[in-house]
Amino acid sequence: MEIESEQAQSERIESLEIIPDAKHLCWFYATDEERVSVVGQFLTEALIRRKQCLLIVPGDIKDQILAVLKESEHNVTRYLETEQIISIEPDEFYFGQAGFDIDVIIHRFGKALKAAGNQGWEGLTVVSDPSQVLGRASDGDWLSLEFRADFECSTKSCTMLCLYDQRLISGALLAGLIKAHPIIGLGKSIARNPFYITKTGLTS
Repeated sequence: MEIESEQAQSERIESLEIIPDAKHLCWFYATDEERVSVVGQFLTEALIRRKQCLLIVPGDIKDQILAVLKESEHNVTRYLETEQIISIEPDEFYFGQAGFDIDVIIHRFGKALKAAGNQGWEGLTVVSDPSQVLGRASDGDWLSLEFRADFECSTKSCTMLCLYDQRLISGALLAGLIKAHPIIGLGKSIARNPFYITKTGLTS
């Protein structure tokens, strides 16, 4: 991506949730700061819109995210008590007793979305960071899951931000992930993705 001024980067990251196609995003990060800054922006919009937020991230990353929200004067205690923010470890969500089964994982997403609606929330917002467990499944399996998730997001009241640590993913996986997301972020820059492959197999 092109190098932008700090002002331009700030303006683009603030527009994260109002981009029309931003129901399924992929954000590649190289530092903790890059990761938590975009998650904070993403979740702020979701919380304002009364969406339930499901964090599929390791515990230490969850703590960092909640700290960022607190610094932005969010009432994190209230969000946790009302279960507007809930969390689960990537290992448990993506593997569990069934191992890596895409149908089971998509079913879990569906159950979470249904539960959010039953609790009165205006949809489900998911933040996922499987970077630390990528080695437990093949690149092809992760890509198949991402394409399935893209379809689910495009047809249901679900928004998803997929986080990937650039230091932990292969070049082949990175190239494939770009094709599975209509919006791509890197560092503090975000853009529509001309290489995105839609559910019909055509570029957007």
